[in-house]
Amino acid sequence: MVTLCREFYQFDFRIVHCSGRPLCLQAITPDCPYSVMHSFNWTLRDKQVRIRLPVGVAYGSDTALVKQALLEVTHAHPQIIKEPHPRMPMVRAPIVRFTEFGESSLNFELFAWISDLSQRLDVISDLHFMIDQKFRECNIVIAFPQRDVHRY
Repeated sequence: MVTLCREFYQFDFRIVHCSGRPLCLQAITPDCPYSVMHSFNWTLRDKQVRIRLPVGVAYGSDTALVKQALLEVTHAHPQIIKEPHPRMPMVRAPIVRFTEFGESSLNFELFAWISDLSQRLDVISDLHFMIDQKFRECNIVIAFPQRDVHRY
């Protein structure tokens, strides 16, 4: 895990994960060396947050077309940050990664930054609808597990 400590104070500090996602922090307090605290901090000073959308497509799909379609959808959404700004050093342009040959699908991940954390769930939902529509237009099939059941 890659982290960046930006600010240190007497009793606390600010940690930013390279993904922009909240961290699960483990802290040992000075009064009780055996106590461990887990916390997720969504009250960040910066409103920008990275979203991650896993997408599985059927084997035989044109992987270059899948990448192109995902990037087109991302660039069409008004709340996605398309190009990084000098004031936002952690923010990157949207990317698509081909992550694995899954059991029933070719798996991709779409990474994009949005400017307002409070809109995260709405943007993810919008992208799901837009991806479904774009894949239908491009004849890309979203994969689903296939199981054969044999009765004897």
